[in-house]
Amino acid sequence: MNLAYQLVHELPGTMAGMSHGDLDLRKAFTFADQVGHLCPEDARKVEETVLPGADSKTPRSIRDRARREVIKIDPAAAETRRKKLVSERRVEKQPCEDGMALLGAFLPAESAEAIYRRIDTIARSLKTKDESRTMDALRADALTDLCLGVPSNVRTKIELRVDATTLMGLDDNPAILSGYGPMTAQRARELAGDDTSEWYRILTDPVSGVVIDHGRTRYRPTKALRDLVNARDQRCCGPACNRPAATCEFDHTIPFRDPEGKTAYDSAGPACKFHNDIKEHGWTVTQPTPGRFLWTSPTGRTYDVTPNDQYPPPPF
Repeated sequence: MNLAYQLVHELPGTMAGMSHGDLDLRKAFTFADQVGHLCPEDARKVEETVLPGADSKTPRSIRDRARREVIKIDPAAAETRRKKLVSERRVEKQPCEDGMALLGAFLPAESAEAIYRRIDTIARSLKTKDESRTMDALRADALTDLCLGVPSNVRTKIELRVDATTLMGLDDNPAILSGYGPMTAQRARELAGDDTSEWYRILTDPVSGVVIDHGRTRYRPTKALRDLVNARDQRCCGPACNRPAATCEFDHTIPFRDPEGKTAYDSAGPACKFHNDIKEHGWTVTQPTPGRFLWTSPTGRTYDVTPNDQYPPPPF
């Protein structure tokens, strides 16, 4: 009855999509559930953004797109709702038949994702060719062992994709939690500053969506990041070198193996093989601002290099 009322009185676009055969009941219910707490005017704004092309989208995709737009309409209200639900977190136990029981937890998404990733990683490490247990059983056993104090040295990785401008506090665009979907900017900023080793931020350009910082998640850059760095610098970042950036290697200014090393726009540059190799023979390089490189020779002489000096970065 609630869905019927929403469709007739608050979501005319969704109703029209069902009438035309573009939306089935499951998709309509998924969308209506995400916008049910909005005023009719805001709900229709989300409709206008999410529903075009919904006939070719999965219910999960519609849900995530709707959730993202709901957060964008009123980030403060979304954060208030999140905090209220966090205060209601709980663990529940339900008896089942034949000596079994169902144990569940209502948790913040990032905690639930981290816990599931950890038990899944442990389970996969135990799945050998001689292991007869299913993956579901292995995950259940891994959870039991962790809760009852059996140690494990397995570490997991959780990715958080967030616009660089959002992380800087310049806007409140929703972030994306890997395995879950959109979440509020405020919570994303809190997680990005967390020192826990399981969390990895992935910074994106707010306009193009191009990944500009992988942090410690991967050594090799995406093609988009490589192209972005090459377009910025145009040529090798080494002193007095004119080799085109497209023929150079993607060089990590701070070696990736170092604790501070990362694959990022502000810690990378195109380097020919010679200038990449001399870093192993006494030369050091820093990048005080993206596209400006300070090379120091073994004798202590410093070379200030801006490969694309048509568009030099601002001095620091």
